[in-house]
Amino acid sequence: MLVHNLSELIELYLVGIAISTQGKEWCHTLSSSLPNLRGLSLLYCNLSGPIDSSLRNLKSLSIIHLNGNNFSSPVPIFFADFKNLTFLKVSSSRLNGTFPKKIFQVPTLQAIDLLKNYDLRDSLPEFPPNVYLQTMLLNYTGFLGSLPHSIGNLKMLSTIDLSNCNFNGSIPNSWVSLIQLVYLDMSFNMFSGSIPVFSMAKNLTNLDLSFNNLTGQITTTQWEELLKLESLSLDRNSLNENISVSLFSLSSLQVLGLSSNQFSGQLKEFPNASSYILESVYLDNNQLEGPIPMSIFELRGLEGLSLGSNKFNNSLDHSVIQSLKNLSYLDLSHINLLTEYNGFNLSLSSVPLLTLILASCKLKRFPDFLRNQSSLSYLDISKNRIDEELPNLIWKLPDLQSLNLSYNYLKTLEGPISNLSIDVPRYLDFPSNQFQGQLPVLPPVSYLDFSMNNFHSALPAIIGQSLESAEFFSISSNKLYGSIPGFICNATYLRFVDLSDNYFNGTIPQRLIEMSGAFIQVLSLRGKTISMVQFLIHFQSLVIYKL
Repeated sequence: MLVHNLSELIELYLVGIAISTQGKEWCHTLSSSLPNLRGLSLLYCNLSGPIDSSLRNLKSLSIIHLNGNNFSSPVPIFFADFKNLTFLKVSSSRLNGTFPKKIFQVPTLQAIDLLKNYDLRDSLPEFPPNVYLQTMLLNYTGFLGSLPHSIGNLKMLSTIDLSNCNFNGSIPNSWVSLIQLVYLDMSFNMFSGSIPVFSMAKNLTNLDLSFNNLTGQITTTQWEELLKLESLSLDRNSLNENISVSLFSLSSLQVLGLSSNQFSGQLKEFPNASSYILESVYLDNNQLEGPIPMSIFELRGLEGLSLGSNKFNNSLDHSVIQSLKNLSYLDLSHINLLTEYNGFNLSLSSVPLLTLILASCKLKRFPDFLRNQSSLSYLDISKNRIDEELPNLIWKLPDLQSLNLSYNYLKTLEGPISNLSIDVPRYLDFPSNQFQGQLPVLPPVSYLDFSMNNFHSALPAIIGQSLESAEFFSISSNKLYGSIPGFICNATYLRFVDLSDNYFNGTIPQRLIEMSGAFIQVLSLRGKTISMVQFLIHFQSLVIYKL
């Protein structure tokens, strides 16, 4: 039926329409023209605030969708007076101030979305019985404090995201009452104490409690009963004791994140591994010991595998990794797995890696398979025993963006890098090697660290070209001499510069002094022979300066 009289309109839905009026004007217009409005959706309409009290005249309003606007004001408390309010969604709207607790307690409220209102703050209220709230999204807000025990009254709650807030304290045991949970994310907070039992939430698909201060065991939950669980992330806590083998056997699980905890003991083999659909397994930075279970390498769908920084004691046959045809992320750092291969015979040529971390694996040579890793973006072979020439094959990896070769015994670079037709990685981390001779001239980079080497030359005059887009540059603790070329001052993006503990002489380029006040935040020129006098009156804007 065509509506001729706008006063009969019950739903208004606008997306991306630029409404260039103040809050008082658009609120008055709506309340006077659309008195029967039940559903208000003005998404990404560039609305400004504050939200005027005239909006409360829309007595029948039950749906409020105001996402993606620019209110720059608090949420009005009169929203709690809408007796039929079911949906309140105001994400990414630059709301600020204290959020009215009474809104959470509206009996008819089913969904509340405050996502990405960074300056909106408050603690959660006490929840009365018989509340129908099903969705609560508070992530990336300033909400804080502990969770009330009465959160167990939200029997209908299925989706809750409290991530990236400032919540603390223990997670109430009343959480066991939330049997309708499907999605739960409370990561990046300060929760402490033990993890509550989730065995009753049979429909749970996502559980993320990572980056908190949780302690204790995780065996209180009967994980094998959560048949729909797809993602479990408990990384960056202080959880301990053993890891239940039942976690690997969940038929729906795709992501298992247990890194950076205090898990110990031995991982047991689990049967029928080839039938599971796990895509990511992160166990790094724990205290696991004994042999690595070969069942892990029967997970044919693995895309991410991180076992680094544990106490595994078995040698790893490289052929088991070769069988993981979908693997794109591999971390075997800080465990003695590759010694017998000396880093050369390890064959991963058919594995499409994007990230490879082999730090502290006692490698003596560059793995030969690197020449076939055309998709590799991040490579870390730091803290090994490599003492050969840095081969050109490194520079010929077309997608390589970050290269960490620090703390090895590298002395030379194969061939002139400046003649290469392709770009070198944007992040080069080469400190604590034995490079010598002249500092190499590189194509433009973003991060360059050649500190603690044996370079013995003057700075090339064209070094500024390498640093045109650089933010970090360190050549400290070498044997570089001569003057600091003025060309380095063309690097207007530099925020960290360390030229200390060399043999530079002469004066500091005037432009570098000016940059230290306007752009550079950390500048170290420590040395005995360079004149610092004219620099001393220009360091007021520096965060750190070292003479």
